[in-house]
Amino acid sequence: MAEETPSSDDMTPAGDDSAGTDATEPSGQGSSGGSFEAPRLGSLDMPAWNTGELIDAPRFTSRNWFALLGPGLIMGGSAIGGGEWLLGPKVTGVYGGGLLWVATLSILGQVLYNIEISRYTLYTGEPIFTGKSHRFTVRNGAEELLLDLAPRALWQVAEQLLGKGTVVWPAGIDESGTTTGPCFMCDDAAGALPGHVGREMMGGLPSEASFTTEALRLPRTGPVWLNGQGTRGLYCTLPDSPSPGPEYRGAHSDGACYGRFRLQVSAYIDDLPANSGGFTVWPGSHTRIWPEQWKAFQAGEKHTDKHLAVRNAGGYTDPVIGRIKADTEPFDCHGPSGTVVLWHTKILHIAGQNCSDDVIRQATIYGFLKTPEALPDALVVNNTDGDIWRDWSDEVRS
Repeated sequence: MAEETPSSDDMTPAGDDSAGTDATEPSGQGSSGGSFEAPRLGSLDMPAWNTGELIDAPRFTSRNWFALLGPGLIMGGSAIGGGEWLLGPKVTGVYGGGLLWVATLSILGQVLYNIEISRYTLYTGEPIFTGKSHRFTVRNGAEELLLDLAPRALWQVAEQLLGKGTVVWPAGIDESGTTTGPCFMCDDAAGALPGHVGREMMGGLPSEASFTTEALRLPRTGPVWLNGQGTRGLYCTLPDSPSPGPEYRGAHSDGACYGRFRLQVSAYIDDLPANSGGFTVWPGSHTRIWPEQWKAFQAGEKHTDKHLAVRNAGGYTDPVIGRIKADTEPFDCHGPSGTVVLWHTKILHIAGQNCSDDVIRQATIYGFLKTPEALPDALVVNNTDGDIWRDWSDEVRS
């Protein structure tokens, strides 16, 4: 890419001793030499951010002019304004040259549009098609700020619910800049790796489902929630987001019924009023979804065998989920900064519609993993009695 984004080490919270600067002072110098103070986002109860240095932009000179010539230039030219150059002459031939200026303006508009959507993807790590839904995710889940915000702060709560000494500790990034943790390499996990890491970066990573536990090493920008070493990142819903419709088509139950995720948390980093994109759940739905998904798995259906649109269990047309939507009222989880929602991994949920005009829903999501010692592989794929609380603490079970 043309610019390097600052590493998380360069963007440590100002409250961290390693930052070495006061949060109220300008904390970075731009490449142009002027001072820049990081904006204060979210609640004032949360620590401020420092700034990091970007490398200087490459200089374009006559010596590298010819480097532009080649397949890249042709592909770029065809991507920007290709249709206009085809339709423009036709419009000119039919209606006269007075309308050719429309094609020129359209091409210039596409240049600006493509530049901005490229910047969006570089910043968030996701395509613009996701952002157009008024939602975007920053995949920075292995950063200390997000780990301290939710999983580590709730560690003792997780052990009370899942059993003392049975939960994987979210250690985060090691000295080599990677994360390492146990991962039950089912089809769901193996299928997520290429999309999040990139097929060209898959060297050394499992490419097929073994349905066994492996020590999974992932870069800080990878799906670090799979090995329990990071949250899923920062989930944001912009103001005035589109309605999910009366059928709540985007409502879903996370992941496969097999695996080691049982307890998940959603933590808000800013005040969130009602109807502002809060985590929305259907109370009690997990107790109805859990047995049906196990039945489908025992009948031979894997979680990634079919798309959500046609999957028997857990899909958009799942009759059980349809009945839940029909007879259960969804609940909008909202509250002040620091509010945490604890939920069973199989509960039906959706990111609610943000009806506000000035609130950005900002939350991080983390799933606590049971250790391989506490939940061996044989039990991970075998819950024939359908006991939804089998892997929880004795206190919960009682």
